[in-house]
Amino acid sequence: MAYIEVNVIKMSIAEITGKTTSKKKIIMGLYWTNKKATITVGCEQFLIKKIDTGTNTYTPKENKLLKLSPDILDEILENMESQK
Repeated sequence: MAYIEVNVIKMSIAEITGKTTSKKKIIMGLYWTNKKATITVGCEQFLIKKIDTGTNTYTPKENKLLKLSPDILDEILENMESQK
């Protein structure tokens, strides 16, 4: 299971249903988390602190931002499909 750690407010659980791909679910989850934090707290967009894909853990290097690159997203999706 992939785990993405961000600095945001505590949120309720939301379930994304319907015929949606796993990739779209991840992107929608990050989008709505960001939107809720912006509206509720009035803060700027959040930064990703750590991405744990089940296989690897990614953290930003000093003075750099951690981005959800296509390679990391593909790794998350592979691990989701194999239930890691």
